[in-house]
Amino acid sequence: MKSGAIQSTTRDNRKGIMDGDITASSILSDDFHQRFVRYDSPSCWKNASSDDQPWIQVDLHEVHIITGIVLQACGEATPGWVEEVIIQSKTSDNDYTAWKHGKVIRGSNDVRCPKVIALDPWIYAESIRILPVTWNNEVGLRFELLGCREDCDQSLGLTDLTLLDSEITASSILNDSHQPHDARIQPFDLQMTRRIGWRPGPDTVGNGSSWIQVRSNFH
Repeated sequence: MKSGAIQSTTRDNRKGIMDGDITASSILSDDFHQRFVRYDSPSCWKNASSDDQPWIQVDLHEVHIITGIVLQACGEATPGWVEEVIIQSKTSDNDYTAWKHGKVIRGSNDVRCPKVIALDPWIYAESIRILPVTWNNEVGLRFELLGCREDCDQSLGLTDLTLLDSEITASSILNDSHQPHDARIQPFDLQMTRRIGWRPGPDTVGNGSSWIQVRSNFH
């Protein structure tokens, strides 16, 4: 699980997270069921208006290493996003415990931009629960878990050049000095040329249409 944990199947065709593995304190309606909490789903999860202590959780079935969480609002057509959250986790039959003793974590700022939360220390858990603390207008949440099942320190090939430059693509480039492959973070002893970073073209900056992606056969 490098990413995409809350999916029904994984990239190596193993059973992933099914709808029944996602539970919540309540739902506003079937249109905002907890199954819609998956990242980039067509809707989102919203709690019932009478539920003033909402939570949503994902059963991972086995211990995973959770290195981060990506929070996403419901979307521009449906206002509402989660501004602050608390993260809880559990293993086996133990009770849920709060990450960093219940530290409140800053979430989304608007409906458009996902918020990436890097967890330090990492969480080792079979189940993850997210508790919205504050929200704008109403709870509107989609999210993804980042991490792995075993070794999260294993390189995916960006730094050590295992991935080819052609496997790194982007929506646009500012100029030839800011190609997608210039996004690599490389030790000086591996650098063949000076890399100064990828930059998108000016037409995509600030409007949410810029992206960069890596195609990998790593499982």
